[in-house]
Amino acid sequence: MKVYPHNHTVGAEVLQGIYGRSHMKYRFSQWLSGINPNSPEAALSLMCVARRNA
Repeated sequence: MKVYPHNHTVGAEVLQGIYGRSHMKYRFSQWLSGINPNSPEAALSLMCVARRNA
């Protein structure tokens, strides 16, 4: 299973590790909270890709 952090401004690019930028209001509130808004940890969503074992 792989987990891909991302924001809502990207599509399939998330599978290459591109997590995009969040909207300014979220970036500002993260910055005020001491969170680097450019970091993967600041992503607003997580996508999980799981594979079934055959």
